[in-house]
Amino acid sequence: MVVSERTLANGRAYRTADTPVALSVDQIAARLEAECRRGIWRRTKEWEMILNGLDASQLRQLAGMARHLILSTTQDELRHSVISRWGEADPAAALAYSTALPDSTLREGLVLLVIQSWLYTHSHDAIAWVRDQPPGALRNELVNRAVEYMAAHDPRGALELAELLPRTIRSSSYANVFKSWAASDPASAAAFAAGMDLRPSERLAVFEAIGAAWVAADPQLALAWAGSLAPGGQKNSVFNSILANWAVANPAAASEYALALPPGPNRIAAITQVASAWPTSDPEGAAQFAAKLPAGASRDNVMRHVIGNWANVDPAAAFAYADALPAGPAKNDMLSNVAMLWSLENPAQALSTATNLPPGSGRSAAISQVVGQMALDDPDAALSFAKSLPPGSERDQLMQSVASTLSRDDPQIAAKFAAELPPGTTQLNAISSVVFGLAQADQNEAITWAKSLPEGMARRRAYEQLGEEMMKSDPAAAIQWAQSLPAGDGRARVLETSIGQWVRDDSVSALEWAAKLPDGETKHQALLAIGNQLAYTEPSTTLDLALQAKGEDRNSLLGHIAQVWGREDPKGAMERALKLPAGEDRTEFISQLVIALSQQAAPEAAAFAANLKLGDLQVQAVDTLVLNWSMADPAATASWVATFPESSMRDSALRNVAEQWAIVDPSNAGKWLGRQPAGAGRDEAFVAYTQQVAVERPQMAADWISAIGSPDQRQVAIESVARNWIKQDRNAAMSWLSAIGRLDLATGL
Repeated sequence: MVVSERTLANGRAYRTADTPVALSVDQIAARLEAECRRGIWRRTKEWEMILNGLDASQLRQLAGMARHLILSTTQDELRHSVISRWGEADPAAALAYSTALPDSTLREGLVLLVIQSWLYTHSHDAIAWVRDQPPGALRNELVNRAVEYMAAHDPRGALELAELLPRTIRSSSYANVFKSWAASDPASAAAFAAGMDLRPSERLAVFEAIGAAWVAADPQLALAWAGSLAPGGQKNSVFNSILANWAVANPAAASEYALALPPGPNRIAAITQVASAWPTSDPEGAAQFAAKLPAGASRDNVMRHVIGNWANVDPAAAFAYADALPAGPAKNDMLSNVAMLWSLENPAQALSTATNLPPGSGRSAAISQVVGQMALDDPDAALSFAKSLPPGSERDQLMQSVASTLSRDDPQIAAKFAAELPPGTTQLNAISSVVFGLAQADQNEAITWAKSLPEGMARRRAYEQLGEEMMKSDPAAAIQWAQSLPAGDGRARVLETSIGQWVRDDSVSALEWAAKLPDGETKHQALLAIGNQLAYTEPSTTLDLALQAKGEDRNSLLGHIAQVWGREDPKGAMERALKLPAGEDRTEFISQLVIALSQQAAPEAAAFAANLKLGDLQVQAVDTLVLNWSMADPAATASWVATFPESSMRDSALRNVAEQWAIVDPSNAGKWLGRQPAGAGRDEAFVAYTQQVAVERPQMAADWISAIGSPDQRQVAIESVARNWIKQDRNAAMSWLSAIGRLDLATGL
C-alpha cells in the first residue's frame, strides 16, 4: 500500500514548540507499564501531549515495547489512544501491525481504529484502501465509516461508495449521506433522493434524515416538502420526524404550528410529537400541552412520557398531577412510575403519599414500586411495612413483588418475604425467585433453605427450581441430588425438570447419560423428559427414544413428537412415519401426525392419509382431518370422503362433512349428501345436516327429510325441523307437519 507524503506529514504536524517530547520511548513504555499495573490506564491531557509529540518511528517502537499492554482486553482506552495516533502518523505501519494479528474481534477493532484515524488525516487514501478490501462484515463497517467522511464534500461519491454494502444494510449509510447533504442544500438532496431507486425502508430513512437536517434551517419549508410527498405511512413518518426535531429546538413555534392544524389524525400526531419532545425543564407546560390531545391511547402514551420527565424534576407535583387524572390503567401506570422515581430520592415521602391514595389498582401499583425500591436500600423497613398491611391480595402481591426484586441482590431477605406469604400461587412464585437468587450465590445454602420449607407444594416447587439451577453448572451432581429426594418431595417432577434443563443446555451429554441407564423407572423418566424437550430440535432422535418408553406416557410422547414435527417439517415427519413397522406405535404416531398436518395443510394431510395401509389410521384422526379441512374447503373434503370404502370411518366422515358444509353452503351440501349411497351412514349425516340447517332454514331442511331411510333417524330429524320452524313461522310449520301426517308432534312443541 502506498501512503502519500502528505499523509505522513500529518503525523509530524502534531509536534510543535509547545509539545516537546520530554520523555524517551523507553521512559514512556516504563510509565505505561507502571500505570497499567495499578489498574486501567486513562487518557489525560498530559498523555495526549506525549502521544501527539511522537513521530511515526517512535510510535512503531512504543507499539512494540508496550504490545502486551496495548493488546490487553482490559486496556481499551490505551489501545484506542496509541493505535489511533499511530494511524494518523503512519497508517501503513499501523495497519501492518493490526492485520498481523490472528482473526478476531480485537484485530478488526484495531483495523477500524487505524482507518478512522486515516480518514481523519487523509480520507482519499483511506477510502481507496477500503475499496480494495474483500467483501465481509469488516469491509461493511469500514465502508460505513468512510461514507460518513465522504458525505460532507462529495455526497454523490459517498452514495456510490455505499453501493459496496449489501442491499439489506444500506439504509443507515444512505441516511448519513443525505443528512450531511441536506445540511447545506436540502432542496438538491431531496430532489436527488426522489429520483433514486430505493426500497421503502431506505426511502423512509433517507427522507427522515433530509427532514431532520432541513428543519434546522427552515422548519416551514421542511414541512412543506413533507406535505408534497405521496400520501401514506412514509409521509406521516417524515412529517412526525420533522415536527419532533423542530420541537426540540423551538417548542413554542412547533406547538403553535401543531395547534393550528385542522382537527384530525395529523393534528393528533403533531401534538403528540411536540409534547414528547418538550424540554424537560418545563414538564408542567408539556403536560398542559399534551392535555390538548383527545382522550385515547395517544394521549396516554404522551402523558406517561411527560409525567415521567416531570417526576425527575418534581416528583411530588408529578404525582399530584397524575393522581388528578381520570381513573384507568394509564393513570395507574403513571402513578407507579412516578412513585418509583420518587422513591429513589425520598422513599419515606413517596410511600406516605402512595398509601394515602384511595384503594384500588393505582394505589397497589404505586406502593409496590416504592416498597420494591425501598427493599434494595432498607429491606427490614420494607418488610416491616409490608407486614403492617392487612391480610389480603394487596399484601400478598406486594410480598411477592419485593421477593422477586430482592432475589438477585439479597436472596436471604427475599426469603423472609416469601415465608410471610400464605400458601398458594403467590408464595410459589416468590419461592421460585428466592431459590434462583440463592442458587446463583451458593447452591448448598439454597438446598438448606429449600429443606427448611414445610412439606408440600412449597418444598416441591423449591426443589424443581433448584434442580434446574444445579443442572446448569453440574448435571451429574444435580441428577444425583434429585435421585436422593424422597418420593413425597416430588422426586419424579424434579428429575423431569432438571433433565429438561440439561437437554436445553447440552442434549448430546443428556442422551449419552440416558443411554447408559439400566432399565427401570429412572430411565423411563429420563426418556420422557429428554423426549419432551428434544422434540423441537431433533425429532427423529426423539422418536427413537419414545419407542423405548412404556405405557400411556409412550403414546403421549409419540403424540407430542408428531405434533411438533408435523408443524415444523411435515415432509420429514411423513417420510419417517412410513418407515415405522406395523403396529400400535405406527398407528399412534401416524394418527397424531395427520391431526397435526390437518391444522395447517389439510389437503396434504388427506393426500398422505389416502396412501396409508388399512389400520394405519385411527378414526379419531380422520374425524379431526375432516373437521379441519371442511371448515376451509368443504367441497374438496366431501370429494375425498366420497372415496372411502364402507366403514364406520366413512360414516363418521360423512356426518362431519355434512354438518360443516351445511354452515357455509347448505344447498350444495344437501345435494352432495343426496348423491351418496343410501345406508345408515348417510342417514346419520342427514340428521346432522338437518339439525344444522333447520336453525335458519327449516324449509330447506324439511325438503331432505324423505331421504332418511331409518324411521328412528327420520323421527329425530322431523322433531328438530319442527321445533325450529315453529319458532320462526308456526303456520308454515303446522302445514308441513299436516302434509307428512305428523300433527301429533305440534302438541309437544
